[in-house]
Amino acid sequence: NINNLNTTSQNITNALGVVQDANIPQVSNQLTQAQIQAQAGVAALKSSTTLQQSFLSLLP
Repeated sequence: NINNLNTTSQNITNALGVVQDANIPQVSNQLTQAQIQAQAGVAALKSSTTLQQSFLSLLP
């Protein structure tokens, strides 16, 4: 259907514009920050689990 092809073409054109307009250094920085925060969260959970296990081992 011609209308579907026109819509698809417009969607692809719009998506290409979004990709081309992306501020790569800014997006890269945001990704790095998100990865660091995720790693910190995982480390905090591991620490919490270790503390809980240590506490439980002290109970009679």
